[in-house]
Amino acid sequence: MKTDSAQGSARQYTVPALPIEPYARRQFVARLGEDLAVGFLEAAGAIILGRNIRAGRGEIGVLARVGTARVTVEVKTVVAFLGRGDAIGQFSHNKARTVRRSARLLSKPVYRVDLIGVTLYEHTADLLWVPFAA
Repeated sequence: MKTDSAQGSARQYTVPALPIEPYARRQFVARLGEDLAVGFLEAAGAIILGRNIRAGRGEIGVLARVGTARVTVEVKTVVAFLGRGDAIGQFSHNKARTVRRSARLLSKPVYRVDLIGVTLYEHTADLLWVPFAA
């Protein structure tokens, strides 16, 4: 299911079972969210230039080319059925500042920061892409 809204684009995906151990679950959730976001971006026509790129003290989750623009994409993932809240709401002002700063430290600075919020449900996931989030 794909819908378009004023904020961006949304899509629903199927989710595998989560690990039980908390640390493994956090790692799994973060990786799953990023994998889903990358697939979502590619389906929307973006070209993935890199993932998990260290820049200064921060990290660029996903670096992509969207049309002619180089874009830093921050991915925030929450597990709704564990009561973790809103994925988009997890992107704080401090995190936005850190991502912007890191994006400008790349060898070719990036000035656009997008956000993809991934909300995992028991068997599905919803993704929302917010262009120009920071």
